Amino acid sequence: MESTRARSTIAAETFLLSSACFLTAYASGFFISTISEFPIIWLADAVFLAYLLRTEGRYLPGNSLAVWSATCLAFLADGASPIDAVAFSAIHLFQTLLAYALVCNLHGAIVLLERLGQALGLFFYGALLPSAGGAIAAAGYLVVMHGHDFQQSWLDWWFTGALGLLVATPPLLTWDPDPRSRIPFSRQLAESFAWPAFSLVITALVFLQTSPVNLYLMLPPLLIMAIRLPSFIYSLTALINILLACYLTITGNGPFWQDDSSLPPHDVVQSLEFFLGVVFLTTYIVSAIVKELRDAQTKLQTSEKRLDEAHELLQLGNWEWNFITNQQHWDERLCRVFGLKDDYPATVEELEKVLHEDDRERVFDDIRKARVAGTSFEHQFRIVRPDGRIRYLHCVYTFVTEKSGRVVESHGTCRDITHEKRTEAQFREQAYRDTLTGLPNRAYLNNRLAQAVARGERHGFRFSVMMLDLDYFKQINDLHGHGVGDQVLVEVARRLTKSLRINDTVTRLGGDEFTIVVEETCQPEDLKRIAEKIIQSVSQPIQVDNVRCAVGVSIGCAIFPDHGQEENTLLERADKAMYQVKRRGRNGFELAS
Repeated sequence: MESTRARSTIAAETFLLSSACFLTAYASGFFISTISEFPIIWLADAVFLAYLLRTEGRYLPGNSLAVWSATCLAFLADGASPIDAVAFSAIHLFQTLLAYALVCNLHGAIVLLERLGQALGLFFYGALLPSAGGAIAAAGYLVVMHGHDFQQSWLDWWFTGALGLLVATPPLLTWDPDPRSRIPFSRQLAESFAWPAFSLVITALVFLQTSPVNLYLMLPPLLIMAIRLPSFIYSLTALINILLACYLTITGNGPFWQDDSSLPPHDVVQSLEFFLGVVFLTTYIVSAIVKELRDAQTKLQTSEKRLDEAHELLQLGNWEWNFITNQQHWDERLCRVFGLKDDYPATVEELEKVLHEDDRERVFDDIRKARVAGTSFEHQFRIVRPDGRIRYLHCVYTFVTEKSGRVVESHGTCRDITHEKRTEAQFREQAYRDTLTGLPNRAYLNNRLAQAVARGERHGFRFSVMMLDLDYFKQINDLHGHGVGDQVLVEVARRLTKSLRINDTVTRLGGDEFTIVVEETCQPEDLKRIAEKIIQSVSQPIQVDNVRCAVGVSIGCAIFPDHGQEENTLLERADKAMYQVKRRGRNGFELAS
């Protein structure tokens, strides 16, 4: 069933193609005048070529035979002899297939004439070259069979075939009946007839005045159409204008025709064909160049807009610094990053004012070193805006060097990274912070102890480490649940922080274990006094909603360097001392021995 339907579709498509070729070939005979035995323009080849390009050579053998047969019938209907009809149809088929082969070899697929290279390739390989090949075969046939002049016959056939391919293939290739097209198809058709009507007025003026200068009045309307309208509309209107010119020439009113013309009839037709071809090619090439430039400008504007949006989104500003004149330039975005007006004067002095006083010397020192080396570099620094707010910037520098090696200019970008710095600080804070109590965690303790040990080794600094473990906390979790237990831990953390000096550090190791680093207090009596203060504070009843809780705290202590010179050793000695308190009865203090 599917194969039958497919064969029906192929047959219908072939019938429509051959019918179109027959009608256009027969219509081309209408443009045979008394001044020439050849048509002024031949359109059937363009129909078949456009079909082959749009379908990429679909059903090529069968369609070629059908088109050849249809063209034979058209020649016979126009009064040609059978042998002439067969020969001329075969020559037309040959030059159409040659054009298709050349264009496909150049572009590889359908040509939509969106670029100048495509248009020129189609015109040369799809019109001028194949029609010249067909003209050689036709002229040879006419010389042998009818005794014609070879040169005259070759020019007649070449101009006729080339003009038809030149002006009829583009509208067939660029026709797009898709209703989703940017321009409605009904409007396309309306404009395709409106512009020829307008150009007909100018053309009429040209035909009434046959001086060569006035003939070129055809160019402006065609050029306007080529630049303003889509390829399909322009190609169709140009074809209509050319057909009108051919018709008026046949009736004795067209370009290059004069009642007292001294030009031989063939020269009149050839002059018309050559002129129309040049007009069409000129306007199409100019329009293709204009459209390419317009597309390039649009793409450039789009790229610049996207770049500006990206710079705005990233808060990225650009700057330049000429070391010869010592002049700087800041773009509007950089001025906004600095918190300044867009037209703020950019000078070295103003840059010094903007830089944070703690970073100013380092920034200029980095720039001097990189300038001497002539290498790109990047660094981060702080600025102070006029409103007093501090912002962090990340700047990238590149240098322009003369052939002599002298660095003459620097330019680069500055990006506001304040948000990133704050986010980084938040992450760092979260990494060192216990989420329940808000106290520093074990990772912070390790870092803090490592710093304290390093300082103690260098400067003889002494400090103490206390290990704390809550007493009776497990009973609270078992009796009242972990929610109440968590609230007890939060309150204990608050009481510990309040009991200590500002330079002491309390951390939560996990569960109900806490650690305190006591700075510059290493006398046993002082440490005992601190521990008793902590025990008294923590042992006070804790009210959580309607639950009254009571805990104690066992504290063990180790002193650096008396009880150890490494972090782990200090923690272990303090932990052992704390368990001595547990075994002794809890809620007390013990110094490592």
